[in-house]
Amino acid sequence: MSVLPRSQEQSRSSLSNASWILFVAAAFLALLLYNPPSLGQSTFGSVVGTVKDASGDVIVTASVVLMNSGTAAKRTLSTDASGYFSFVNLEPGAYQLTVEQTGFQKVEFVNLDLQSRETKRIDALLKVATQSQTVLVEETGDALHHVAHLAGALGKPVWLLNRFGSEWRWGLASDRSPWYPSMRQFRQQERSSWADVIARVADELGSFKRVD
Repeated sequence: MSVLPRSQEQSRSSLSNASWILFVAAAFLALLLYNPPSLGQSTFGSVVGTVKDASGDVIVTASVVLMNSGTAAKRTLSTDASGYFSFVNLEPGAYQLTVEQTGFQKVEFVNLDLQSRETKRIDALLKVATQSQTVLVEETGDALHHVAHLAGALGKPVWLLNRFGSEWRWGLASDRSPWYPSMRQFRQQERSSWADVIARVADELGSFKRVD
């Protein structure tokens, strides 16, 4: 039986202790760096809004139906005492929202593009129904607006075919933009009617001289 010198035995013991300390330190550092998935990182979105009549009064117990355009899955809510509704935990995608109440025109919002973690607000204005009517509202593509903003910011000539009652940032009546001097707008004169807009654009294009 061989006996190690005392100094060599102490050296091995010190190395063993140092290895154990390094292992514990590495494990602790790994715990500090570990970042488990958070509930706040969910990809779900929400659709919320308020339903009012033409005078600005809220409409309670209005039926609000949200349909996923891809799966046809539907969810139904009734507006609360404040005329408010809220659909939560929605998968990203295209949706259609329908709002109805007895004595009012039905309103449908189509082509609603819900992004991950987005809260999309849709406020509905219901008009008193004189007969069975449905008002159709189509959301414009954000990509087209981004192109218009980019071209205008670069000072490039831009013709924007804008819908009736468009977003306030584009102004209310003028064919010019307060933000982009190089932009000209061709606005709808009536909701959902593009014939007049296309005719005016065609006339303007016809006035250009052809360069061979």
